[in-house]
Amino acid sequence: MVNERNTRKDWLNYLLLGLFLYLAYLPLSSFLFAIKNDALTVNFPNKYFFSAALHSGYLPLWNPYVNFGLPLYADPGFSFWHPLTWLFGFMGYTAYTLALEILVYIWLGGIFMYRLGLSLGHGRLTAFLLGLLYMCCGFFIGNLSHTNFLTCAAFLPLVIQTFLHLQESFTVKRLLYAAISCYLLAAGGHPAIPIGSIYFFTAVLAGLILTVKGGALSARLATASRTNILLLLAVLGLTAPILLSWMEIWPYFNRAAPVFQPDQQGLGFSLPSWLSLLFPFATTAPSGVFGTDLSMRNGYFSFFGLILFVIALIEKKHRLQTVFLISGAFMTLLSLGGPVKSWLYSHLPFLQLIRTNGEYRVFALISFIIVLSWPLDSLLKKQKPPPIFNALMSGLAVLTLLTLLLSAPFIHMPPTPATGIVALIKTLLDNLSLATRLFINAGILLVLLLSWFLLRKKLSPRQLVPAILMADLILFCWLHLPVTGVQSRRPAEIDALFSSVPAGIPRPRLSPLAANIRPGASLEKIIGCWSYYSKQPGTPELCGYPTRLQSTDAYFQSQWPDTLNLRPFVFLDARRQGASLSIASFTPTQVGVDATSPTSDSLILLQNEFPGWEASIDGRPCPIQKKYLSFMGIAFPGGSHHVLFRYRNRRLLWYILIPLVTAGLLGIPLLGARAPKKSTTRALSDHQEQRHDPSL
Repeated sequence: MVNERNTRKDWLNYLLLGLFLYLAYLPLSSFLFAIKNDALTVNFPNKYFFSAALHSGYLPLWNPYVNFGLPLYADPGFSFWHPLTWLFGFMGYTAYTLALEILVYIWLGGIFMYRLGLSLGHGRLTAFLLGLLYMCCGFFIGNLSHTNFLTCAAFLPLVIQTFLHLQESFTVKRLLYAAISCYLLAAGGHPAIPIGSIYFFTAVLAGLILTVKGGALSARLATASRTNILLLLAVLGLTAPILLSWMEIWPYFNRAAPVFQPDQQGLGFSLPSWLSLLFPFATTAPSGVFGTDLSMRNGYFSFFGLILFVIALIEKKHRLQTVFLISGAFMTLLSLGGPVKSWLYSHLPFLQLIRTNGEYRVFALISFIIVLSWPLDSLLKKQKPPPIFNALMSGLAVLTLLTLLLSAPFIHMPPTPATGIVALIKTLLDNLSLATRLFINAGILLVLLLSWFLLRKKLSPRQLVPAILMADLILFCWLHLPVTGVQSRRPAEIDALFSSVPAGIPRPRLSPLAANIRPGASLEKIIGCWSYYSKQPGTPELCGYPTRLQSTDAYFQSQWPDTLNLRPFVFLDARRQGASLSIASFTPTQVGVDATSPTSDSLILLQNEFPGWEASIDGRPCPIQKKYLSFMGIAFPGGSHHVLFRYRNRRLLWYILIPLVTAGLLGIPLLGARAPKKSTTRALSDHQEQRHDPSL
C-alpha cells in the first residue's frame, strides 16, 4: 500500500487546486456574478432561516416561514445534518457565503479526487490532474445551481477511496473511515445521489469480486459479505438521524409517492447530449434538440480525457479499470432519459422516487476519469507521446476542422443590448444559436489542438499536457457558467433585496396573510417566494419549494385560502366582539399568545399540524385539532388566557444517540488494533509496492 499521509507537497497541491478552482470558476469566485436558479430559489431559503435562527440563539428544528412550516431537520432537500451546513450557518448565510460554500464543496471534491488518485498508485501530477478533471467536469459545471447535488458529489471520491481500502483489507479503522465518508455523502441534502450510490457501489463490489484471480468464488463472496454487512450496519448507525428524520416526514411528504416516470423522461442524459463529450458548449443552446433540461446535458471531462479514455478502451486494462468501466457504463444507462428511464425507473427499487436521473452521470464521469488515469499516468512519464495518442489527436483535429467548416454557414448573432460589456456577454451567451455555439466550441478546440502540434516537439507531455488541459477546462468553465451557473446580478444586489427584512427571528405582526407579499416586481424567479424571507409566518399563495406537506397542497387546492388570506397567522376563529389577541413570544419552535374572548372559541395557528407540536392553556396541556385541512387549532375557553404552542420532538435525542453509540462501538477496537488482514477482494493489491511521484 502506498503511503497516503499528507506531506508538504500534498498540502501545496491542495492550495494549487483551490487556486485553479478560483480561476476556472472566476465568474462566481470573483463575486462579480451571483449564483442563480435553484441555488437561490430552492436551496437558499432554508439556509437563510437556518443562519438567522442560529444567530438568535435558537435551534432551527422548525422553519415557520416555508409553506406554513416544515420540520427542517427532516427536510430531504436540506443538509441539516451536514457539519459544513452548521459551519456556514454560524458564519451567516448571504449571497456571498452561498457562493463560497458551493466553491468549498467543489474544492473538496478536487482534493478527495487527488487523494483517490494517489491511493490508486499514481504520481502526484497525475492525481492533481484528476482533481482538476473532477472539479471541472460537466456535472459540476452543468449542475452548479443545484447546491445539494454538489454537496453529495463532493464526497464521492472519498467514499470510493475508503470503500476500496475496506475491500482490500478489513480493519475497524477502515470500516469507520468508510462509514464516515458515506455519512458525509448521505448528509448532503439530496436523497437521489445516496440512492444512486447503492447501485453504483453494488456494481463496483460485484466487479471487485468477479475480477479477483485465484481462490474460490464462494470464499470471496463470504468474505465480501461479512465486510459489507458490517459496513452497511455501520453506515445505518451513523446515518440514523438522517434516515429516521426522513421516515418521520415521509407519511406527510408531498413527494413520497412514486414518480410517474413517463412524464419525467426529459430529465435524463439524452442521446443528443453525448455531443457534450467533445463539444460541451454546443449543448447549452436553448434548443429542443437535446430533449432534456439544460442542467442535465453536460458530460465533458476534457478532450484529453476523452482521448485517454479511448486509449484505455483499446489497451490492456488494469483490473480496476475493468471494474470502473463496467460500473460507469451501468450508471450511464441509469442516467439516460426517454424510454430507458421510463422502464427502468418504474421497476427498480427506490428509483421510482427519482425525477432528475441525469445527475447520475456523475457516477459515470468519475468512473471514466478513474479509467483514464492509467493512460494519463503513463503519458506523463514518457518523453514522447505514443503513436496511438498522436493518431487520435490527429483524427480529433480533422473532426474538429470539419465541424468548424460545416457550422460556419449557419452562424447567427442575436441582437445585443447597447449598454455595458457584461450585459453584452450575458445576452450573447444566453441567446447564441446551436450552430454558433458549435462553431465557437470547435474553434477553441482547434486552437488547443494546434497548440499541441506546435509545441509537442519542444515540450514533454509532462509539461504540455497539464498546460493545455488547464487551459481547456478554464475556457469551457468560463463559457458555461454564465449560462448554467450565474446570473447578471451581483451578490450585493441579491443581498440588497433583503435590506428591509429584520434581523434574527423577530416577533411577527398580526397582519393578514395577504400582506405577506413583497410590493413591486415579483422576485419568485430570482430568490423564490417572499414569504421565505419576510420573517412573517404564512403565505397567501403556494410557493414552489419542493418539500411540502400533503395537507398543505390539499389546503391550497381548497376554497379556504380566499378566507384565511384575510386573517393573520394566529387568530380567534369566531371574531366575536370584545375578543383580542396579541403575540407574547415567538421562536422557530414556540408561539405564545395572550388571548381574550367573551365566550368559548377556537384559536387557530396557521402552522402545519405535525407530530411533535404541543399546546397548553395557562400551563395546562390541551389537545390540538387539525383545522382548515392543515393547521392547528385548540378549543379556547372564555376569558383571558395565555396559550402556548411548542414544537418538541423528544425522539431527536434518540436519533442522535444511535450514531454516537455506533461510533463508540467502532472506536473501542481501535485501541487494540492490529495489522490489517488481507481480503480476498484485494482491491488495490497491484499497487502495494508503488511510490508516489515526488514532483508537483
